[in-house]
Amino acid sequence: IIMDGNGRWAQKQKQKRTFGHFHGAQNVRDIALAAQDLGIQTLTLYIPEPLITAIRVQIPPPGK
Repeated sequence: IIMDGNGRWAQKQKQKRTFGHFHGAQNVRDIALAAQDLGIQTLTLYIPEPLITAIRVQIPPPGK
């Protein structure tokens, strides 16, 4: 998963870049949960360096 373009998307929506980063993180969470349901155990995220410390996505363990 390449995490790129969320800030630009938000700016086009007349929102702050962090609005896009938040929604991008939510999308990753949804994708990770769907992957978990499909039995996928590993996802690789490519995140532009300035965002690495800004986004934290928590995936609950199976069954929670």
